[in-house]
Amino acid sequence: MFTSRRDFLQTTGCGFGYLAWQAMAQSQAALANPLALRKPHHQPKAKRVIFLFMQGL
Repeated sequence: MFTSRRDFLQTTGCGFGYLAWQAMAQSQAALANPLALRKPHHQPKAKRVIFLFMQGL
């Protein structure tokens, strides 16, 4: 295990940089994806939805 805070940060420091890089890459990929979900042109009118999952044999 870790003996001090300094040991902990030296061991896991690269992981924090990778998390930041992943977040930036994901946001750029979302902008470049033509199939990504976008805001609809018109506001949806449905207030509620009933979803029935009826698995058959």
